[in-house]
Amino acid sequence: MGMSDAGRRSEALEWRAQVRFAGGTLTPLERADLLRELIGGVYDAVRFDSREGGGLDGHDGPERDALGKIVGAAEDHYHAELKRQQRR
Repeated sequence: MGMSDAGRRSEALEWRAQVRFAGGTLTPLERADLLRELIGGVYDAVRFDSREGGGLDGHDGPERDALGKIVGAAEDHYHAELKRQQRR
């Protein structure tokens, strides 16, 4: 039997607290990489595991399209931080 909505929400809040704690212990580059991994995981779940991820015509659905923009922004942030680190 699946988890209830309240159970999923509680679990998501626990994950958020863990990410926040971890984020405070990481370097800016490590945080950028963590962000990239987290959003990439959500994007992949929508793409491969959710019916809403792809449009019926074979193109990205609205959620996947929106998440793709966030994935791109996370990638840009990571590479910008990497360049900043290399300049030091």
